[in-house]
Amino acid sequence: MTNARSSSFRRRLTVSLLAGLGLSLVVGCSSSQDREPLTRHEQVLNNLTPELKTLYERDIDVANILAYTDNTNSRAMHGDLLRAFYRERPSRLHNAPSPY
Repeated sequence: MTNARSSSFRRRLTVSLLAGLGLSLVVGCSSSQDREPLTRHEQVLNNLTPELKTLYERDIDVANILAYTDNTNSRAMHGDLLRAFYRERPSRLHNAPSPY
């Protein structure tokens, strides 16, 4: 009796899941083409500061900061590697005068 109940339950669960999946495929999602185009007022309300990327910086300002930061970091990393491998100045183990 229990086996017949679980089989019936599985069958109903499978049928209901498949029906739900089929219904969701038929209904789908609404697209933006169904909506009316935004008025100028709505466009402004959606994006009050279109020229700003952050609270006070434009796209070009953010790009400049990122470029400057990347450049500074790569130069600093190069200097760090030179110091790590003792390549930033000549050796002091020779008798010739050295400016370092």
